[in-house]
Amino acid sequence: MENDIYNLSLKRDKKLVNCDLEIYSWFEADVFYYYGPALEMVGYGNTMNEAEKSFDYMLNDLTKNSSGNENLLKELVRLGWTKHVNQSLVVQPTTDYLLKNNEDFKYLLSRTNIELSKFNRTVNFFL
Repeated sequence: MENDIYNLSLKRDKKLVNCDLEIYSWFEADVFYYYGPALEMVGYGNTMNEAEKSFDYMLNDLTKNSSGNENLLKELVRLGWTKHVNQSLVVQPTTDYLLKNNEDFKYLLSRTNIELSKFNRTVNFFL
C-alpha cells in the first residue's frame, strides 16, 4: 500500500522543514482522534477541532523542545525518517515501512468497526 505523499522530500531552507503529512481521523466512543503515523502522534478531543489542536500542541512541543539541536533529527530517524546524502533533505518513511514497523498504524488500518478519514496536511517546523 504505497502512498506517494510519503516519498516527498522535506526541503530545508535555513533549517525550516516543510512537509505534507498523511493524517487519519476518526470518531470512537464519543472521542475524536487525529493521527499522523509518520510521527507516531495522535491528538484527541470532544470535537475534531479539539483533536487537531491537541495534535498541534504535541507537534509544537516536540519541535519546540528539540529545535536547534540534533534531538529532533534523532527522533525522526527513530521513527523511520532518513537523512538524504547531501544532508539538506530529510525523507519521511513510506507507507510500506510504516505498515511493517508501526503496529499501531497497522492495527488502525485493519479495523473495520470505525470510519477512517484520510487527508494530507502541511506542517512546518525547524530542524
